Amino acid sequence: DVDHCGACGTACDAGMSCVRGVCLDPCTEGQTLCAFDEPACVDLDVDARNCGRCGHRCGPGTTCQAGKCACDADAPAAAFQADVLPVFESSCGGKSCHSGTNELTSLDLSPAVAYAQLVGVASEGESCTSSRVVAGAPDDSFLVDKLLGGDLCYGKRMPRQDDALGDEAVGRIIGWICAGAADD
Repeated sequence: DVDHCGACGTACDAGMSCVRGVCLDPCTEGQTLCAFDEPACVDLDVDARNCGRCGHRCGPGTTCQAGKCACDADAPAAAFQADVLPVFESSCGGKSCHSGTNELTSLDLSPAVAYAQLVGVASEGESCTSSRVVAGAPDDSFLVDKLLGGDLCYGKRMPRQDDALGDEAVGRIIGWICAGAADD
């Protein structure tokens, strides 16, 4: 309510909007009002925290270009066996969440089957149409969305029970996807 923005009797100036208790000037042309974190007017074509749509974040090793998270040319490549599987073993499958023994999910990230469960496999959420991993395209890979949280088509950020993975671990997974998501 522009007359009571954030507190009773705190009115916004003429022409301003009240978004989540904050008075904001209207967005300029080419900007969109996003209110996932701090309400702000952003350019969805280049904003790494709101790339293409509000709340869609780009991860380490990617940059928002024309509304898509694109692989950085200088991002370090990563290998599945040496770089990605250890992340899964320490935070996903190794904690029995995605080990094949959890009845709540069919995704098994055990070393013997993880690759076949990810690359080119459709995600299972009813409202989600993306694949778990699309080689060379982290922005189209649901696994990246699940690790970063934010604008998810279903579910919550993973790992769910622990703190979010750090940039180094997420960067390894994104580096592997950017390098072509090989089974190496």
